[in-house]
Amino acid sequence: MKKILLLFVASTFAIGGAFAQIWNAKATAPATPKLIPDAQFSEKLNKVTPEKMSGLNGFTREGEDEVDYLKYMTYMPGDAEGAYIMNFHALFNGFPQTGKMAVGTVYDYRMVNSFAGNVITELNYWIGPGFSSLKYCIWDAMTQELLWSKNGGLTSGGTEGKSVTVGCDYEVEANRPIIVGYEFTFKDATVKLPIFDNGTVPMGFVVDMTQLGATNGFANLGSQLGVTFYVECLTEGPKSHPVNDVEVGQMFSSRAHAGGEYSSTIGITNWGKAPIYSITYSYFDGEKEVTSTVDNETGIPFLGKANMPYKATAPAVGGRYDVNLKIKSINGEEDGFAGYTITDYDGTVYDFKDNEASAGILSITKSAVRKVVVEEFTGMWCGWCPSGIVAMDKIEQAYPNDVAVICAHVGDSQSPDAMVDQSYAELSFGVGQYPSALLNRYTLLDPYYGTGNGIEKDVEAMRASACEARMGIASELSDDGKSVNVTAIVEPMMDLDVKDYSLTYVLTEDGVTGYEQTNYFAKEYGEISVDELPEDLKFLATAGPKYKPTFNDVSRLITGVGGIEGSFDNKVFTAGKKVMHNYTITLPTSIANIDNVSVTAILFDATSGEIVTAEKALIGESVFSTGLENVVVNNNVKISAEGGAIQVSGANGEVQVYTVAGQLVSNVSVNGTVSVPVFGAKGTYVVRVVTAEGVTVKKVML
Repeated sequence: MKKILLLFVASTFAIGGAFAQIWNAKATAPATPKLIPDAQFSEKLNKVTPEKMSGLNGFTREGEDEVDYLKYMTYMPGDAEGAYIMNFHALFNGFPQTGKMAVGTVYDYRMVNSFAGNVITELNYWIGPGFSSLKYCIWDAMTQELLWSKNGGLTSGGTEGKSVTVGCDYEVEANRPIIVGYEFTFKDATVKLPIFDNGTVPMGFVVDMTQLGATNGFANLGSQLGVTFYVECLTEGPKSHPVNDVEVGQMFSSRAHAGGEYSSTIGITNWGKAPIYSITYSYFDGEKEVTSTVDNETGIPFLGKANMPYKATAPAVGGRYDVNLKIKSINGEEDGFAGYTITDYDGTVYDFKDNEASAGILSITKSAVRKVVVEEFTGMWCGWCPSGIVAMDKIEQAYPNDVAVICAHVGDSQSPDAMVDQSYAELSFGVGQYPSALLNRYTLLDPYYGTGNGIEKDVEAMRASACEARMGIASELSDDGKSVNVTAIVEPMMDLDVKDYSLTYVLTEDGVTGYEQTNYFAKEYGEISVDELPEDLKFLATAGPKYKPTFNDVSRLITGVGGIEGSFDNKVFTAGKKVMHNYTITLPTSIANIDNVSVTAILFDATSGEIVTAEKALIGESVFSTGLENVVVNNNVKISAEGGAIQVSGANGEVQVYTVAGQLVSNVSVNGTVSVPVFGAKGTYVVRVVTAEGVTVKKVML
């Protein structure tokens, strides 16, 4: 099964300077709720008007002791900017003018197990204008069975909406996640709902689609939008949020020089009442347990998220190792909630330890120069994307031999883009901010500013990191111009397990013109002053709201987002021994000028999804800029047509036979001499012989 590394959607936090709270970020208390004006939901971050909503102040309720805050079973984060009123109609096409609806938030295993045995005595909601026939509900989140309900009659939110407190007597059960929300009738397609930004909760906002005419029950919109439906649950009983409680998110696999120190990060979320000022952790380095402490001066608040840095030493002997990291203490005290155990319907027991994580470390005995792959996600409709266009050109000029840029355009009927590459959709689906860029599938960041000081710094850091292989690439166009035959050459720097790697290829086109790019930097928008712009972006102020740049590195096709299955079947990775991979790519019709098309061969670490290295060249060119000697025609290879078959001699490698239209007829191994039959089919064939010494191509006629 293909493994795709989507660090920005696969865990409870996101990496990259533009998307995560850094470890030393200032802790802030919840602010007053805010109101979104009648505009599209996507504009909420830039265009909001402060508006207090009584009763929705979460953990900042006045007049209550701090201990009482812990009795609220809620997801209101300590660093949230407050609640918003969302105009729900913008999210759906064909949203009915009137009808019924059910919405809620999911309290998952962690939350219900923290409060198991407590009774929810009070529910605090905000009711939108035009609501009626309200029914307050608690559903089983797994089965969607109704567990508790209370009719609200014809209570209406009036014309502005209002806060409502509802008595409740539901007892929280261990290992039974619940949905808390309400059903209602609405009379206007603009349904206003209380939500807040929250990337911590994976199912923070659910909607019963059966109420809207669908058949699939509750749908999770929270993970798509990064929001949570706002409801407070006041409980009574002995359980509460622990004072100290940290959840470890995804731990990143690393590469390091054998025996050398390396740095990495691990995502954490604070589920405890007390801010986190220090974490002590331990890990096994292959020989012994190592303990260390990381401090944070400002503190990470309740539900605050951070990327915690840690340092470790790679094993002295090269190879792959597992690093198991465990949180030993928080602020010098024991973790108050270390996880939970679930027994599945078939009796399988799952033990979730949320203060532990593991990842791989590849200890590299000899390193190659690493080629950095920058996959930028952009769109003609995206007003801030011109900065990415500038940045991609800039890093290619700064690192002409050490970076491979791929610009994947994204769009749909609402945000059209004539250069959309649907083959990249599987990867671009998880991108929530444009423009964005992935560096070697490891870091998601802003393509202009990077992690803060310009993407060039991030490219340089990735380029300097340890790399276990180097690559070369050669390609040629078929006679009919409909396909390209590609050979990637991989030279491992150390003995490796071939099953840990895969390859893919990307076609990109330079010099694409004639399309208009939306430009929010233009003075007509008034979003930003020209004086505030860096020098290389100042021209955008006078370029107009839409301008026509030259688009380079436009993605036209990727042969597999996570790698080609069986890329190295029957191969062996031995230090210093070159391994060939041959592939035929049918050219997509989107290509405007084949002379401007390049092929990028990408080597993946199949265990983590990270890009190891790559090589890029125009079709018809051979490039080995990462240190491989130039591959030239192997003059010792002899190719001829005899007796209705193709004869190859003087070679040790692979023989591929193609029709002139680019269709692969035969692919066989050769060690000395081989006869390749074509089963009596007369015509012209292209014979390609790939050896460690070079690539030989010849046309023969039978």
